[in-house]
Amino acid sequence: MARYFRRADGQTRWYFLTAIANTAAPSTAEVNAGIALNTRICEISGFTYKNEPIATPDLSEAFVSTIGGEDVAEDCALTFYDDTTNMALWNALAKGTTGYMVINPYARVAATKCRVWTVVSLGPNDVYTLDTEAAKIMVDFSVAVRPNLDAAFPAAVTI
Repeated sequence: MARYFRRADGQTRWYFLTAIANTAAPSTAEVNAGIALNTRICEISGFTYKNEPIATPDLSEAFVSTIGGEDVAEDCALTFYDDTTNMALWNALAKGTTGYMVINPYARVAATKCRVWTVVSLGPNDVYTLDTEAAKIMVDFSVAVRPNLDAAFPAAVTI
């Protein structure tokens, strides 16, 4: 695969969906019914899934080997540009809302790999600063179940 720039026009897409029947293969209707987030996201934190190895030292040598440990998702948050005329994002990501983050880094190409994270919104919060920058809101998320990192993106997504 050729190298690419994730922020290039239309390359990476983020969606928030309220319903998915199968996290391994979200349907076109489910994605089209969601909210496209990519034009409002200005910062991403977390949405990384990894294993935390366990150290297994023994008395016979100074080297400390490891074995696989717990699988964990790092703390997840998205920061968005706020909008004075559209409260849809605030409403969709209200505290306690369970939904799905569908992340497609391959420009909406059908059958490419996407990631599906089942999340619970911990609620939007205003980001206050004295810096000269656009107004922002931040939403933290808890990760409810193991993310599906090998889901298939559907064809004919229009949002």
